[in-house]
Amino acid sequence: MKNGSDQGKQLKEQDYLVGYGRPPKETRFKQGQSGNPKGRKRKPKSVQAQMHSVLSKKITIT
Repeated sequence: MKNGSDQGKQLKEQDYLVGYGRPPKETRFKQGQSGNPKGRKRKPKSVQAQMHSVLSKKITIT
């Protein structure tokens, strides 16, 4: 069994504890990097919304 001073040395040598909610530093997201770079998929427009956008566009007749 290890005594308290041995555990203290290990904590100093290993400056980061891995555990629940604390993943290894190598696998963490880099600074400024999103966890989901593509983001959530957008909800497709309804048929009514698509028809409204198509029919409300102005066209020029020459």
